[in-house]
This record gives sequence, C-alpha cells and structure tokens, in this order.
Amino acid sequence: MEKKLDMFLLLLQALTGALILLIYLPVIAFWLGIPALAHLAYFLFAPFCHQLPERSFHISGVQLCVCARCLGIYLGIFAGTLFYGVIAKVFFSLKAEKGTKVSRTLRNIILIPLLLIVIDGLLNSLGVINSPGWLRFLFGTGFGFMAGWLLGMGVEDLIKLSADRGVRGKNSACASGVN
Repeated sequence: MEKKLDMFLLLLQALTGALILLIYLPVIAFWLGIPALAHLAYFLFAPFCHQLPERSFHISGVQLCVCARCLGIYLGIFAGTLFYGVIAKVFFSLKAEKGTKVSRTLRNIILIPLLLIVIDGLLNSLGVINSPGWLRFLFGTGFGFMAGWLLGMGVEDLIKLSADRGVRGKNSACASGVN
C-alpha cells in the first residue's frame, strides 16, 4: 500500500510540476525566440486565471501565465503533495484516525489559509484594499499547500479503501469456497 501511495503522490507531483513548467513557458519561449509557445501557454491558462499584468509576476519583462495568487496555489499544491508523506509520518497525529474524517487540529490548520485567501480576494474585489503581489502569492501558496495536503490525504484514503475492499472480496470468496 505504501508503494501505491508513493506512486500516486509522484503522479500528482509530476502533473503539478508540468503545470508549473507551463506557467513559465512564456519566459522560456521569449529566451528561445518562439512567441507562438508563449501564446499557447497564455491560452491554456486563460480559462483559469484573469492574467492581469498588474497582478502577475514578470521575469525578464515577460509576464507569467497566471497571476501571483494562482502561481502560489500551483506551487503550494506541488509542495503540499511533495511533503505530504514526510510530514504525515512525522506529525501523524494530524491525520484523521478513520476514513476521510478530518481531525479537529488539521481542520483548524486548513481553515487558516482558506480564510486568508477568501478575505484577501473579497477585499480586493470590493476595492477595499489592493494587496501587493508578494502577499497574494503568499496566501495562494498557503492555500495551495493545504490543497496539496488534502489531495495526499484523499489519495491515501482511496488506496486504503480499495485495499480494504480487496481484502473483503478475497475473504468472501474464500468463505464461499471459491479459490
């Protein structure tokens, strides 16, 4: 079961890592002199992010595909899935004991970045404040890390559930005399 968890977490990390590379594709395309690649990357992320230049980071004068907050979310998800196995083993008490029930401590830890990103987003959209890019990035990273952690927990729970069903199925077959 441990190998399956590691394999699925590695798959999640590869997928989020690929998304992060796509976010930086316009910069790479600029360096390579292939503007069509940059246009493709912006097009792919357009449905998921507003891509406002004033809310996005720039490298060598080239805007990334997503805003600072979304970049933080993607990097946070990557980091959350990357560290899930290690952190969960060290701080096993943060994991829920049964199924997908989330422990009270973990729930409270998850609520903090969620509240921060919601409050910041709401206040920005209402025009009450205009958070700097680094703060948007920081809140996005915290939220993304918790999302990555929850993805790791969900994958682990699904693997445990499928293993339990497999054991129950084998026991049922053996009890009925089917081998």
